[in-house]
Amino acid sequence: MTPPAPLPEQLLADLHELIELNVDSVNGFAEAATLTDDRDLAALFDGIAKARRRNVAALGEYFAHAGQRPDTAGTVKGATHRAWMDLRAFLQGNDRNAVLGEVVRGEATIKGKYESVIEATKSLPIGEILQEQYRDLVNEYDRIRVIEQASKEST
Repeated sequence: MTPPAPLPEQLLADLHELIELNVDSVNGFAEAATLTDDRDLAALFDGIAKARRRNVAALGEYFAHAGQRPDTAGTVKGATHRAWMDLRAFLQGNDRNAVLGEVVRGEATIKGKYESVIEATKSLPIGEILQEQYRDLVNEYDRIRVIEQASKEST
């Protein structure tokens, strides 16, 4: 792989935030998979968590080429959201609609950040990677929204 061109500091900060949000997403989907009794839904959540791990690795390569190492601990906000998911699941008995609602809410955050960073990277090689990750994210988000809506209609 050809080393990527150096990126401006603000863009590196934005990419770092995307890494953190992807880590939050990995952890959130892994947590959501444990909160549902639906095996198909758990498998979907596990698959999305794996995809987000690949996103973290791909974005991390840009930091490695810049001689930096991104923080991959996730965010306090993400940890708080997962704690809320746990509490809500406990209080509502792992309610499918509650789990799906929290997943959708969490994914809206990462989706918004991708949209803003993609705009700034359209002409850069990293822009192609971000576009691909964003397309996958939107497909997964839309799929979960459809499942959420169907679940609400069936209850």
